[in-house]
This record gives sequence, C-alpha cells and structure tokens, in this order.
Amino acid sequence: MTYWSATDPVLTIDSDGTGTLTATLSGYGTSMDDMSEWDAISGRTVTMATLTDVELTEDGLTVTPDYLGVTVTGVSQTTTGTSWGAFPQEFVDFQQLTGQTSYWYSSGGGADAKKPATALTVGWDVEEETTPPTTEPTEQDKGDVDVEVVVPDTTEPEPEPALTLSVSGTANLGTASVLPQGFSASGELPQVTVSDTREGSQWSVNGYVSDFTSSTGGTIAARSLGWQPKVISGDAQVGARVQAHAPGLAAPATLASGSEGEATLGSTLTLHALASTTAGAYNAQLTLTALG
Repeated sequence: MTYWSATDPVLTIDSDGTGTLTATLSGYGTSMDDMSEWDAISGRTVTMATLTDVELTEDGLTVTPDYLGVTVTGVSQTTTGTSWGAFPQEFVDFQQLTGQTSYWYSSGGGADAKKPATALTVGWDVEEETTPPTTEPTEQDKGDVDVEVVVPDTTEPEPEPALTLSVSGTANLGTASVLPQGFSASGELPQVTVSDTREGSQWSVNGYVSDFTSSTGGTIAARSLGWQPKVISGDAQVGARVQAHAPGLAAPATLASGSEGEATLGSTLTLHALASTTAGAYNAQLTLTALG
C-alpha cells in the first residue's frame, strides 16, 4: 500500500558480460505505524539490478538479475536457507524511504522464497548495414524528409479508485478531574475523513489505543479509554459506544462504516484512571484503520 515508480530505465552491458539496470525512482513514503502520513520522495538515479554472465544474441538477451547470496547493510537480513539474498544496496536503501524495504531482501519471513529476482528479457531487431550510393548527386537530385513531432497529453489522469483516510489533528483530554474513585478526563477525537471512490464498495474504520505512559514512569492501561462515535457528515453508520474499562479501546472497535462516497467522523473520548495513578503528563497512540 505504498506508491513508487521507475522512469527512464538505462541498461548497460560491458564486454565482460556484466551489466546494470538503472532508472530514476520517485514516489511516496509511509509506515505501517501511521499510514495517514505520506512523504514525497524526490527523483533519484538508482541501480535496480546487477547482471552477470550476460550473453547477447541477434534477438536480445535473457538473464536473471543477481539476488541469491547478495548481502546488504542497514537492515536485519537473514542469510540462511536456499533463497536468501537481496536486490542491490541502492535499491534497498530507496525502499527504506517508501516503507516496504523488507520485500526486497531475505528478512526471515514466510515469503522469502518468493523474493528472488525472476528473469529479465530484452529484445531488439538488428538491421543490416546498407551500402551508401557511389554516384555523385546532380543538381536535379532531391530528397523528401518526413518530419514528425509528438505533442504530449498534458491533461491530468483520472485518479485510480481508492479508499483513503485522513485525520485533522491530535486529541487533547486536558487536565483530569479528581473523583472519589480516581481521575476522569474527556475530549474530542479530531475529525476523521474517509473517502471511497471505488464503485459498489463497503468500508469500516476501526480504532484501538496503546497504554498511556508518562516521563514520571506512570502507566494508564489502554482499556481505561472509551469513546462515543458520531457521524459529522456524509452517509455512514455510527459504531457502538465503548465504555472505559468495559471493555475500553485496548481491542479494536468500530468507529463507523459506510459505502462509496465521503464521510466525516468524530467521537467523544472518555478516560477513567485509577486513584493510584502517578501524577504527570501522559501520552498514548490511537490507531485508526480504514478497511474495505
């Protein structure tokens, strides 16, 4: 679920049968921890494949890029088994920026056997050299030259149908109130916008929270936070209320669900902390995921 592209590929083959495939790579970077952030990656020339034992024929070439037994640095690479290896270091470093680097080297996961490079095939037609005319042109000789030009299409392409989620800010519960049974605080979830341009689609937004921690060493359990979802605008079905401690947002709960279109969602957040909670400023991460 990240996006990158390669343009202007250049294949170079040396006389000793070694070669490289380079291209200009660019795209967007994100992470599985926070997919609401998208950072643009500027174009840069990157080696996508290195080649050995290349044999050229009249029709082209077919060679499997180097992968097996190739080591890279800056990542936790597994170097055991029959399929361990990696794509070139420059390419793995670029994928660090997109957030999908582990797909391009042996990371010890169950999909390692599917990662080695497959064959690269390049074809061409070789034309025989023609013999230039030996007669001198006369004043009556003339030649016609066809002139061609391509005008590029500058219209913006239609965006691909997609399900996207964005959050307008952060949630601040303020200073907790002191109650006989502990502490209580409440606040509003920043507006959550869901856009679904897929035809006939269905979606839901789920959320859960981590434990609250503070610099003083205190901890508030994730189940201490609850919410009351609401639909601010758009056609969507609101999720059920989740009360603090019963069971709280330690486990994923539905904020709202809907279908094709756009909806803006919100929620009132309520926190109930134990009376024994250590004083201090606490922080937690509320993770929202759009599924569909």
